[in-house]
Amino acid sequence: INAEYGESSTPETPAAPQAPQEAFNPQSLAEFQKHCLDFKLCVISFFSEENTGSELHKKYIEILDQVTKKQYKSFAFVWIDGVHHMDLMQFLHLESGFPSVAVLHPSKKVYAPYVGSYEVEKINGFLDKLLRGAKPTLPLSGELEPHLAAFNTPPSPPPSDSEEKSEL
Repeated sequence: INAEYGESSTPETPAAPQAPQEAFNPQSLAEFQKHCLDFKLCVISFFSEENTGSELHKKYIEILDQVTKKQYKSFAFVWIDGVHHMDLMQFLHLESGFPSVAVLHPSKKVYAPYVGSYEVEKINGFLDKLLRGAKPTLPLSGELEPHLAAFNTPPSPPPSDSEEKSEL
């Protein structure tokens, strides 16, 4: 991953689609394809409102949106529920909890996990280094598609208080 991404296209090469200026939360495999896999570089953030609470979850999305506004010319940005997509997190070797971030280059079948605090400046620095080739990438350890199966099943809703009491 280096500076070749984000440069203008030559007449022989059609221009790549430009990513939106805000992160997207895909709910289906088709949406994940369109908003992540169809781009050269995709930043995937894994959150868990269930584990972090609503207020912190909103803060993480705001941070991601700030990063997106600065970096959208070079990257596509999506965020997904890490609990529901745990298989994909593990496939990308993200085991440090939530939030977790990885940059995926689907056509080259490489990725780069982000290790650090979830702060605008730190994530922007990581992405800048990735574009310059100053951060290493890792080869995917197999095919990505089997690890996207969770997009085919909706997340389970949390149990309601009445359901919990009826099981007692």
